Amino acid sequence: MAKTRAQKESQVQGVVDKLKNAKSIVFADLSRLKVNDLTKLRIEAGKDDVSITSSKKTLLRRALDDAGMKHISTDGLAGSVSMLLGAADEVAPAKVLMAFSKDREQVKLLGGVLE
Repeated sequence: MAKTRAQKESQVQGVVDKLKNAKSIVFADLSRLKVNDLTKLRIEAGKDDVSITSSKKTLLRRALDDAGMKHISTDGLAGSVSMLLGAADEVAPAKVLMAFSKDREQVKLLGGVLE
Protein backbone atom coordinates (compact mmCIF):
# COMPACT_ATOMS: atom_id res chain seq x y z
CA MET A 1 0.00 0.00 0.00
CA ALA A 2 1.35 3.39 -1.00
CA LYS A 3 1.95 6.03 1.64
CA THR A 4 -0.20 9.13 1.63
CA ARG A 5 1.31 12.60 1.37
CA ALA A 6 0.61 13.20 5.07
CA GLN A 7 2.44 10.00 6.04
CA LYS A 8 5.43 10.99 3.91
CA GLU A 9 5.50 14.50 5.42
CA SER A 10 5.35 12.99 8.89
CA GLN A 11 8.23 10.63 8.07
CA VAL A 12 10.30 13.49 6.64
CA GLN A 13 9.69 15.59 9.76
CA GLY A 14 10.77 12.70 11.98
CA VAL A 15 14.01 12.32 10.02
CA VAL A 16 14.59 16.11 10.12
CA ASP A 17 14.30 16.07 13.92
CA LYS A 18 16.83 13.23 14.16
CA LEU A 19 19.20 14.94 11.72
CA LYS A 20 19.15 18.21 13.67
CA ASN A 21 20.09 16.39 16.90
CA ALA A 22 22.79 14.22 15.32
CA LYS A 23 26.49 14.97 15.69
CA SER A 24 27.36 12.43 13.02
CA ILE A 25 25.60 10.45 10.31
CA VAL A 26 26.72 7.23 8.65
CA PHE A 27 24.99 6.07 5.47
CA ALA A 28 24.89 2.32 4.89
CA ASP A 29 23.20 -0.29 2.74
CA LEU A 30 21.64 -2.78 5.14
CA SER A 31 19.10 -4.19 2.68
CA ARG A 32 20.76 -7.61 2.39
CA LEU A 33 20.75 -8.26 6.15
CA LYS A 34 18.40 -10.83 7.60
CA VAL A 35 15.83 -9.57 10.07
CA ASN A 36 17.52 -11.17 13.08
CA ASP A 37 20.87 -9.58 12.10
CA LEU A 38 19.23 -6.19 11.71
CA THR A 39 17.64 -6.61 15.13
CA LYS A 40 21.06 -7.40 16.62
CA LEU A 41 22.49 -4.28 14.96
CA ARG A 42 19.69 -2.13 16.39
CA ILE A 43 20.34 -3.55 19.88
CA GLU A 44 24.09 -2.91 19.63
CA ALA A 45 23.46 0.59 18.27
CA GLY A 46 21.03 1.36 21.09
CA LYS A 47 23.70 0.53 23.66
CA ASP A 48 25.86 3.34 22.22
CA ASP A 49 22.99 5.83 21.83
CA VAL A 50 22.92 5.40 18.06
CA SER A 51 19.62 5.34 16.21
CA ILE A 52 19.03 3.64 12.88
CA THR A 53 16.49 4.86 10.37
CA SER A 54 15.71 4.01 6.76
CA SER A 55 13.80 5.96 4.15
CA LYS A 56 13.50 6.40 0.43
CA LYS A 57 16.22 8.54 -1.13
CA THR A 58 13.72 11.17 -2.28
CA LEU A 59 12.36 11.56 1.26
CA LEU A 60 15.91 11.55 2.63
CA ARG A 61 16.87 14.33 0.20
CA ARG A 62 13.91 16.43 1.38
CA ALA A 63 14.77 15.81 5.02
CA LEU A 64 18.40 16.82 4.44
CA ASP A 65 17.24 20.01 2.70
CA ASP A 66 14.78 20.83 5.50
CA ALA A 67 17.47 20.20 8.14
CA GLY A 68 19.79 22.71 6.45
CA MET A 69 22.12 20.07 5.01
CA LYS A 70 21.66 20.86 1.33
CA HIS A 71 25.36 20.26 0.69
CA ILE A 72 24.87 16.51 1.27
CA SER A 73 23.90 14.77 -1.96
CA THR A 74 22.06 11.46 -2.10
CA ASP A 75 22.79 11.01 -5.82
CA GLY A 76 25.93 8.94 -5.24
CA LEU A 77 24.27 6.61 -2.74
CA ALA A 78 23.47 3.31 -4.41
CA GLY A 79 20.86 0.85 -3.27
CA SER A 80 18.73 1.13 -0.21
CA VAL A 81 19.96 3.73 2.28
CA SER A 82 19.89 3.47 6.05
CA MET A 83 21.25 6.09 8.40
CA LEU A 84 23.00 5.54 11.70
CA LEU A 85 22.71 8.73 13.74
CA GLY A 86 24.89 9.53 16.73
CA ALA A 87 23.62 12.20 19.10
CA ALA A 88 26.10 11.79 21.97
CA ASP A 89 29.34 10.49 20.46
CA GLU A 90 30.53 11.58 17.01
CA VAL A 91 32.29 8.32 16.16
CA ALA A 92 29.80 5.89 17.71
CA PRO A 93 27.77 5.24 14.51
CA ALA A 94 30.89 4.34 12.52
CA LYS A 95 32.27 2.18 15.35
CA VAL A 96 29.00 0.28 15.71
CA LEU A 97 28.67 -0.32 11.98
CA MET A 98 32.28 -1.38 11.46
CA ALA A 99 32.29 -3.72 14.46
CA PHE A 100 29.04 -5.28 13.26
CA SER A 101 30.22 -5.64 9.65
CA LYS A 102 33.36 -7.60 10.53
CA ASP A 103 31.41 -10.87 10.43
CA ARG A 104 28.88 -9.85 7.78
CA GLU A 105 29.84 -8.86 4.27
CA GLN A 106 26.21 -7.93 3.49
CA VAL A 107 26.74 -4.58 5.27
CA LYS A 108 27.98 -1.88 2.93
CA LEU A 109 29.24 1.51 4.18
CA LEU A 110 28.18 4.23 1.76
CA GLY A 111 29.46 7.41 3.42
CA GLY A 112 29.15 9.68 6.38
CA VAL A 113 28.99 13.19 7.76
CA LEU A 114 30.72 14.48 10.85
CA GLU A 115 29.58 17.72 12.46
